[in-house]
Amino acid sequence: MTTIHKFENGTAGNLSLSTFLLLLKVVGQIDAINDVLPELPPSPYLMRKDEKKAQRIRHTKR
Repeated sequence: MTTIHKFENGTAGNLSLSTFLLLLKVVGQIDAINDVLPELPPSPYLMRKDEKKAQRIRHTKR
């Protein structure tokens, strides 16, 4: 109960991410996490999905 009280008062320090998420859930603000985290950029792997892989160049031995 002490952690929740400190969290609500803004005095909680050194929280792990899992504890922070649990506390947001307890106080009914878990949906607010979307406001805090930035939007992820599109994945380069998904963007190149339709393109062929680049062929490796093989040099002949002399």
